[in-house]
Amino acid sequence: KLEGKIALVTGSQGLGRAIALKLAANGADVAIIYVGPEEPALETKGGIEALGAGLCAILRVRDEQAVEATVAQVKRSLGKVDILVNNAGVTRATA
Repeated sequence: KLEGKIALVTGSQGLGRAIALKLAANGADVAIIYVGPEEPALETKGGIEALGAGLCAILRVRDEQAVEATVAQVKRSLGKVDILVNNAGVTRATA
């Protein structure tokens, strides 16, 4: 069990979503960092909140002010990050 642990997961879709949900299901509070569209991140956030996680923050890394504000929020609310999952990836199809 991961009660009292803070997890930061990069990526809100696919594997990132699965990891974030598993961490939350095991008691961790989870913050998600994403790059792409907001809708998948909001869906993942909803799934995490449904599992009863104490905090689920989502953060779009293309917005520097949002990054600083979210990191400050996580620190104020929860303290240090215990688990970091650096999972995000982007693929682009080429012809």
